[in-house]
Amino acid sequence: MAITTPNLSNIGISALIAAQQGLNTAGQNIANINTEGYSRQRVENQDRIGGGTEVVNIRRLVDETINNQLVQNTSAAKAATTRADLSQHIADTLADPATGLSSAVDGFFGALQELSADPGSALHRQVLLSQGEALSRRFQLLDSRVSDARESTNVAIRGAVNEINQLSGAIADLNGQIIISRGSIQSNNELLDQRDQLIRDVAERIEVRTVQQDDGSINLLGPGGQALVLGTLTNELGVINNPYDAGRLEVANSAGFNISNSITEGSLGGALQVRSRLLDPVDNALGRIAAGITDAFNAQHRLGVDANGNLGGDFFAVTAPSVAAHQLNSGGTVTATLADVGAITTSNYLLTFDGGNAYTLTRESDGQTFALDTGGVSPFTTATIDGFQLTITAGAAVGDSFSVRPVGDNAGTMSLAIASGAQVAAASPVTVESSFSNVGSGNIDQLNVA
Repeated sequence: MAITTPNLSNIGISALIAAQQGLNTAGQNIANINTEGYSRQRVENQDRIGGGTEVVNIRRLVDETINNQLVQNTSAAKAATTRADLSQHIADTLADPATGLSSAVDGFFGALQELSADPGSALHRQVLLSQGEALSRRFQLLDSRVSDARESTNVAIRGAVNEINQLSGAIADLNGQIIISRGSIQSNNELLDQRDQLIRDVAERIEVRTVQQDDGSINLLGPGGQALVLGTLTNELGVINNPYDAGRLEVANSAGFNISNSITEGSLGGALQVRSRLLDPVDNALGRIAAGITDAFNAQHRLGVDANGNLGGDFFAVTAPSVAAHQLNSGGTVTATLADVGAITTSNYLLTFDGGNAYTLTRESDGQTFALDTGGVSPFTTATIDGFQLTITAGAAVGDSFSVRPVGDNAGTMSLAIASGAQVAAASPVTVESSFSNVGSGNIDQLNVA
């Protein structure tokens, strides 16, 4: 039996080729040490039949479990920083004595105390009027700052959606290149690195998960299983107007359905959460304070007499609660009035027609529902619910809905209801005079009017 002697020349050549590939890979690792998204590579050799060695693979040293965790953590971290950035402006405004509410309230009640000590003073009446105007303007300023923040969230929403669509398109293109380049020892690694980096970029904007396919491509899924990338195809997200408020942008899937409530992570989720968890409650809280001051002070002001001898009227004015019909409603109308300001919450509400005489009112802050039955009467006024009442007219179709904001517009619309200091009702409507025929020493020191 003949013994085959290995060709030492071929063995040496194969070793040199393998060593050169090892040096190239090491150089590639060193050159890209600061390259974002680059994964370190390692040469894998095996014995070659007939002697020597050969390079069979250049492996990316990537832990997929850690990589997936990084994607998730990226989404959560970006949501947190977005919430912080968009919230800071509102927090600074409320905390600043020059723009916050407390200094304006203190100024108004300080002027009121000075007037109560000298109710006949025309100067003090004018000062109270000026401080009332300043207070209403402060509410309007704060409302405008909230509106500015809402517009910032709209900009952030539109920008994030556009970027997600662009990145998804780039991932789909790389999927196609990866499918074609499978089997290449090294070029595929760079494509995989680029794709992983793009996935992390998407994760900065919205929460995602990946599903590996047998052909080397990946499917990229967003919130609720929404497919963003399927192999070499993409399903783009869109931006639509809220059906109750055209100035409020929502995120839609490729079928046009609103998916904003399902998005909680990434910069997009952070912007949506700032709007629903901060701006809406702040808007309503300011409105509730404005309504409370207006209601309490107007009630007291009506008990007084102004400089012209007339009973006082309203000092402040605010708008009625806002009710907006869904843009696809068939008919029917709903209006609202405040009945008990002290019971108002900082929530918005959704009224839905269930058919027959039945409606359901949902408090959006906690999901609490209230069953309403009109009894077939139109118009029908409900009992007081959370401080407000609804008046419902017939004409709605099953599924029609209305958004109710009891005090959301109050801060921006608060204003003075009187025009001059002479209309400030600082005098008592009851006077006490002693009769000339009195012979005793009795007198009245204090008179309360209720």
